[in-house]
Amino acid sequence: MTAQHLPQPPGDLVLTPLGGIFLQAITWWLDTSRRVPVREIATRTAALASALITEANNGGSRNRYAAVEHRQSPSSSPSPRTRDS
Repeated sequence: MTAQHLPQPPGDLVLTPLGGIFLQAITWWLDTSRRVPVREIATRTAALASALITEANNGGSRNRYAAVEHRQSPSSSPSPRTRDS
Protein backbone atom coordinates (compact mmCIF):
# COMPACT_ATOMS: atom_id res chain seq x y z
CA MET A 1 0.00 0.00 0.00
CA THR A 2 2.65 2.57 0.93
CA ALA A 3 4.73 2.04 -2.20
CA GLN A 4 1.74 2.99 -4.35
CA HIS A 5 0.63 6.01 -2.34
CA LEU A 6 3.88 7.45 -1.03
CA PRO A 7 6.16 8.35 -3.94
CA GLN A 8 9.15 9.07 -1.72
CA PRO A 9 10.53 6.70 0.91
CA PRO A 10 8.32 7.56 3.89
CA GLY A 11 10.54 6.55 6.78
CA ASP A 12 9.25 5.78 10.23
CA LEU A 13 7.56 9.15 10.63
CA VAL A 14 4.74 8.02 8.36
CA LEU A 15 4.79 4.24 8.68
CA THR A 16 4.65 4.15 12.47
CA PRO A 17 1.50 6.30 12.82
CA LEU A 18 -0.04 4.62 9.78
CA GLY A 19 0.34 1.20 11.39
CA GLY A 20 -0.81 2.62 14.70
CA ILE A 21 -4.03 3.91 13.15
CA PHE A 22 -5.03 0.43 12.04
CA LEU A 23 -3.82 -1.37 15.16
CA GLN A 24 -5.50 1.03 17.56
CA ALA A 25 -8.76 1.01 15.60
CA ILE A 26 -8.92 -2.78 15.79
CA THR A 27 -7.94 -2.79 19.47
CA TRP A 28 -10.55 -0.15 20.30
CA TRP A 29 -13.20 -2.03 18.35
CA LEU A 30 -12.48 -5.28 20.19
CA ASP A 31 -12.32 -3.55 23.58
CA THR A 32 -15.72 -1.91 23.06
CA SER A 33 -17.47 -5.21 22.38
CA ARG A 34 -17.78 -4.48 18.66
CA ARG A 35 -20.62 -1.99 19.07
CA VAL A 36 -19.69 -0.24 15.82
CA PRO A 37 -20.23 -2.12 12.54
CA VAL A 38 -17.03 -3.40 10.96
CA ARG A 39 -17.72 -1.51 7.73
CA GLU A 40 -17.87 1.78 9.64
CA ILE A 41 -14.59 1.05 11.41
CA ALA A 42 -12.99 0.21 8.06
CA THR A 43 -14.32 3.39 6.45
CA ARG A 44 -13.22 5.68 9.27
CA THR A 45 -9.80 4.04 9.56
CA ALA A 46 -9.26 4.33 5.80
CA ALA A 47 -10.19 8.03 5.96
CA LEU A 48 -7.63 8.64 8.72
CA ALA A 49 -4.97 6.72 6.81
CA SER A 50 -5.79 8.67 3.66
CA ALA A 51 -5.41 11.97 5.51
CA LEU A 52 -2.02 10.89 6.83
CA ILE A 53 -0.87 9.78 3.37
CA THR A 54 -2.10 13.04 1.82
CA GLU A 55 -0.19 15.03 4.42
CA ALA A 56 2.92 12.89 3.89
CA ASN A 57 2.74 13.71 0.18
CA ASN A 58 2.91 17.42 1.04
CA GLY A 59 -0.75 18.03 0.42
CA GLY A 60 -0.32 21.77 0.75
CA SER A 61 1.33 21.48 4.15
CA ARG A 62 4.66 23.16 3.38
CA ASN A 63 3.17 26.63 3.42
CA ARG A 64 1.17 25.88 6.55
CA TYR A 65 4.26 24.68 8.45
CA ALA A 66 6.27 27.68 7.31
CA ALA A 67 3.56 29.97 8.69
CA VAL A 68 3.56 28.10 12.02
CA GLU A 69 7.35 28.35 12.26
CA HIS A 70 7.16 32.08 11.57
CA ARG A 71 4.52 32.63 14.26
CA GLN A 72 6.59 30.68 16.79
CA SER A 73 9.81 32.63 16.30
CA PRO A 74 11.38 33.81 19.59
CA SER A 75 10.67 37.47 18.84
CA SER A 76 6.94 36.82 18.49
CA SER A 77 6.53 34.46 21.42
CA PRO A 78 4.66 35.78 24.46
CA SER A 79 6.50 36.42 27.67
CA PRO A 80 6.39 33.57 30.19
CA ARG A 81 3.47 33.68 32.57
CA THR A 82 4.00 33.76 36.27
CA ARG A 83 1.84 32.07 38.82
CA ASP A 84 0.16 35.39 39.70
CA SER A 85 -0.88 36.31 36.15
